[in-house]
Amino acid sequence: MDRARLNAASKALLRSDFEQAAVVAFLDALGSSIDADRAYVFEHQVVDGALTTSQRFEWNSGNAAPQIDNPELQHVPMDEVLPRWQASFLRREPVWGLVRDFPAAEREILEPQDIRSILVCPIIADTEVWGFVGFDDCRRERTWSREERDLLAGASSALAAALRHQTVRQRLAVARAALRETVGRLGADTDG
Repeated sequence: MDRARLNAASKALLRSDFEQAAVVAFLDALGSSIDADRAYVFEHQVVDGALTTSQRFEWNSGNAAPQIDNPELQHVPMDEVLPRWQASFLRREPVWGLVRDFPAAEREILEPQDIRSILVCPIIADTEVWGFVGFDDCRRERTWSREERDLLAGASSALAAALRHQTVRQRLAVARAALRETVGRLGADTDG
């Protein structure tokens, strides 16, 4: 595992505004470090009153077909397709294992992507489940080690921190703009 590369990617992610290049570089460092076939981030949204999840970012090793443009991975209804995952995420727990052992509804979405083993971990931003980060192994049935699970939990925390930093930067930009506008109005009032 290349800890120096992971640390550098984590720092770059924190400095970014959750920009695609920084997130994908972070996923590359993660996925490469454990010989995964894909690493990705999904974001939750509420659509028509239902919680859904959509793939936002992906790194691919080249050993498996990319899934970033797969329309089946957009607005996936959590309650219908992935209720077990959602329950685990709400408990702040990862989901992992051999896809062949997963419930039928989960296998229906995972098997067409050639996933044999999967490890996903919730991204908790503030107190809410923002989405999840995950690894796929498409070449072999892998038993995810404790070290790999811990690595993904750390990645989840780093992504959550980057989201918090992005929110703070956005709020500061809005506050600065409002302050400039107020100062400008005060200046105009004293000129008159």
